[in-house]
Amino acid sequence: MEECTGGSLFDRIFKNLDNKNIISEKSIFRIFKQIMDALNHCHSQGICHRDLKPENIIFLNKEENSPIKIIDFGLGIIFQNNNLKFNKKVGSPQYVAPEVLDGEYDYKCDIWSAGVILYNLFSGTQPFEGKNEEEIFNSIKSKKIYFPNKSKNII
Repeated sequence: MEECTGGSLFDRIFKNLDNKNIISEKSIFRIFKQIMDALNHCHSQGICHRDLKPENIIFLNKEENSPIKIIDFGLGIIFQNNNLKFNKKVGSPQYVAPEVLDGEYDYKCDIWSAGVILYNLFSGTQPFEGKNEEEIFNSIKSKKIYFPNKSKNII
C-alpha cells in the first residue's frame, strides 16, 4: 500500500483558514483537474464513489504540487450500465447530491460532490447551510447556495 504523508484536502482547506494561506486559481485548477481525472477513470471502470469529500482526498506528500489520491471507497458501488439507477441514500450531508436525497441517482452524483469541493477550495466555506442535517438537505434540495462576500482561495 502506498504511503501518503501529505494530509487530507480537508486539512488544507479548513484548518488553514486562520493562517490566511491563499492558494492561486492555478493551484485550485491543478487539484480539481486531478479530482475530475480520477472520477473519470473510476466512472469509466464502472465505479461510483458516493462519498466524495475533502476528507477522502489525500496528498501523496507535503509538497505544494503533490498529487492527490482519492480514498475510502466504503460506500462505493460497481455498476455495469451507465443507465443504472441507485436508490440507497448514502454520503456525507454537505456533499450529497439532490438526486441522492430523492432516492434515484446514478454515478453522476460524484460530479455534484466534486462541485461542492471546488466551492470549498475557492471560498473556504460550505455552499449549503443548516444547523442540522435536515436543514442542510433542504438547502441542497432547494439549491439555495450561500455565497460569502469574497472568495478566499484558501489552502
